[in-house]
Amino acid sequence: MATIQFKYNLIKESSFKFRLGELLSKNEKINTPNCILYTKNGGLVPHLIKKLEDNLLTRAKEPNLGVLIHLEDYFDKKYYKETLKSGLGEAINSKSPLLLVDLNDNKLIKNADEDLNTNNTGVSLSAHQGKLRVGADEYNEIINNWKPDIVIPLHDLLCSTTKIPSEKRANKSVRRNINWLNELLESDLKGSNLLGVLGGSIYYAERKRASEMLKEHQKHIKGYLISSLHGTPSQKGEQISQSLESLTPEYRDKPNFCFEMNTPEELLEGIVRGVDVFDSSYATQVANYGNALNLEFQPHGTFLQPIVSLNPEETDFSEDVETINEKCQCYTCKSKFSKAYIVHLLNTSEMLSTVLLTCHNLHNYIRFLSQIRESIKNGKFESDLKNFKKHYKNFNWHVYKKSPFMAAKQGTFS
Repeated sequence: MATIQFKYNLIKESSFKFRLGELLSKNEKINTPNCILYTKNGGLVPHLIKKLEDNLLTRAKEPNLGVLIHLEDYFDKKYYKETLKSGLGEAINSKSPLLLVDLNDNKLIKNADEDLNTNNTGVSLSAHQGKLRVGADEYNEIINNWKPDIVIPLHDLLCSTTKIPSEKRANKSVRRNINWLNELLESDLKGSNLLGVLGGSIYYAERKRASEMLKEHQKHIKGYLISSLHGTPSQKGEQISQSLESLTPEYRDKPNFCFEMNTPEELLEGIVRGVDVFDSSYATQVANYGNALNLEFQPHGTFLQPIVSLNPEETDFSEDVETINEKCQCYTCKSKFSKAYIVHLLNTSEMLSTVLLTCHNLHNYIRFLSQIRESIKNGKFESDLKNFKKHYKNFNWHVYKKSPFMAAKQGTFS
């Protein structure tokens, strides 16, 4: 597998760990902190066709965002066993400068031990034909065929919304991760752009162990994936700090990826701790439940209501002819689709409802991250963060979970 040029430049770092950087891949630049696109079947953002996705990125002034692909979406498709001449990116017609492949979509996991059934032989995934098992050799073979720009090794993910794993279980996870990394380094993928997995759940000793065990492989590692987080946003942030602080200073100038911190509160907590790249799944989640985002990190006036529910079972915008946000430059708002029209679409279960909401929400989410970068650049991040937290101190960023209307009709990630 040929190595694609990949580089991370650290532009500005504060004593509080938050930083500005840029990812360079295929002669394109992605400014960080930022998100990569959360995609499902076909490598597209849920609900969007390619033309709309390209239009969205252009309007958001971020044409070069990376793409996150999950193996479980393709495992029983023709791509699985085929040797693709130019990789999966060309097969799905992705022009993204940064294609990442991970095994499982952690957004769909309620209990990792039950859902993934991981042991030393491999990890289970949910394919269209049911539960299938993937071992290290098979995973490495698939990745070698698919040729992603960044390789995430097979790893034991301890992701759960219902149960915190024991310390013994966390120890097994950390040791499996390093064993599977060793197997990968013995394969044809040795020269690839690898992410070292920093797991360990809530246990400092295990997070430190994960960092220590990666040190001998630093020459092969181009960045880190911080995983297996549990608890509140601040608790997850502390676990991120434990992982990164266990790395010696010479290893900290590499990009840090985390796909388990997605709400605005979690996003900011991750940025403060040094995370560079998140995924965009939150924008899709909110849209799926009939809600619109209005995030602002540096408001020019008063803070807006950050999540507006257009769900007809919760609020009444049925006669509101205004757009979601008159200042927004997204396709939905610039095309003058009113709140009343979107409510009508939701009420009749029209797919266009989630298309329009996804266009708006993802645009807003991307621009929110752009505002954060601008704040860091101008040296105002700490004061802006303080104001943001003060204003939204008691806000429930998981409000979409109270709106089962869209989930029941369209599926959380359809």
